[in-house]
Amino acid sequence: MNNLYGKLKFWGSIIGIILGVFGIINYFFVWRLLKSIILGITFIGLYLWRYPQIIMNVVFILWLLALSYLVWVRIKKIRECIFKDNFKRGTEKWDYEFGEIKTENNELSVSKCYSGILTRGGQNWGNCEFKFQSKIIKECSGWIVRAKDFNNYVMFQFTKEKIRLHYRIEGCWDVPEEKLINNVVDIKDNEWFSVKIKINGDSALIFINNKEVYYRNDVFSKHPSNTDVHYISFPIGRVGFRQSGDERALFKNVKVYLIS
Repeated sequence: MNNLYGKLKFWGSIIGIILGVFGIINYFFVWRLLKSIILGITFIGLYLWRYPQIIMNVVFILWLLALSYLVWVRIKKIRECIFKDNFKRGTEKWDYEFGEIKTENNELSVSKCYSGILTRGGQNWGNCEFKFQSKIIKECSGWIVRAKDFNNYVMFQFTKEKIRLHYRIEGCWDVPEEKLINNVVDIKDNEWFSVKIKINGDSALIFINNKEVYYRNDVFSKHPSNTDVHYISFPIGRVGFRQSGDERALFKNVKVYLIS
């Protein structure tokens, strides 16, 4: 009987270690916090079953401290999210002048929106991370950053093969750069893809499906106005989307994080 009891404790320890490792891995990559807690407690209970009570207490306290730290990190990350919209309430968080703007199934559809659709707040957003998912229905997907108003902003237009940098200045357009990226990402028709735009100072760094596709360190620095009388820069501003004419794209899970 004692031999059987010892084997049960041994295999219980092995199973506990495996569950604990899976708990840690899945917390950071796949699973949510609750599952990690359950697996972690299982690990402690099974693995430390075979050790004296004093060691169990010490390690359990260390586990609680580690868990408290992970919870604090998660809460801190949530607090840094300064804007979030899943379009359950339509476009109440957005402004636009005209266009075919629709929300359905927690998705935003944008077309014939020449001047763009901008977040209702965010006039003072500077360094931030603009994240969302998009699907190109026709031609391209357009992403606005550092918008002063509907006539002054920076836009990146993605056509599945390239990214085109646009400046909208005093209602007029300038397109100084195009960058081919079809060798980095391969987006199919009617396929959802993730976008992350990191704005820091004058630089912009863009990821599509977690792959870096674009970087430029002077995107928001001084740019000639259309009258060539003065220069305009884009230090702060709102974010949004733009689809002109028959262009059409869908957007969902929009988030903006503050970068300190």
